[in-house]
Amino acid sequence: MCTQIRYYVIFSLLFFVAGCSQTPQELKGLHPVTITVTNNNKPLGGVVVSLINKQPQPLRGCSGLTDSKGVAVITTKIRDLSGNGAASGEYKVILTKNIDFPEDLQWKPEEFSLPAKEQEYLATKRNAFWEKNNIIPQKFQSPETSPLDLNISDQPAELKVNVAE
Repeated sequence: MCTQIRYYVIFSLLFFVAGCSQTPQELKGLHPVTITVTNNNKPLGGVVVSLINKQPQPLRGCSGLTDSKGVAVITTKIRDLSGNGAASGEYKVILTKNIDFPEDLQWKPEEFSLPAKEQEYLATKRNAFWEKNNIIPQKFQSPETSPLDLNISDQPAELKVNVAE
């Protein structure tokens, strides 16, 4: 009896370890992708880089965040799974960067009760702040207008982008 239990435990552990070490089927075939973003050839950190597949894949997203050297390592997420790289295909690359608004320009729920003129004034101030501090040109922020295309095949892919050009 003890021998049977021992074999059962060993078999269960081996099965568990083997199952945990395998890459899920959805994440097999990913290829390493790095994208470097600069502004006037200076590294631009904190940029969200998203790859939009020209042949949409349901429940699949590819993105990365640039570090202080301006380099983003792309990760693919499928539901609650993630893996480094992206699947083969043709992609549009879009770039966005969060901007921290000062306290007086941050949106507050009570603004709905303000008179229309005050709401318009605050919206104008926010838009002006956004325009002044948004260093990613608008054309890079949408898949419809982005000039950035990336074709990923069986090799690691790399793209360098200078947003000032």
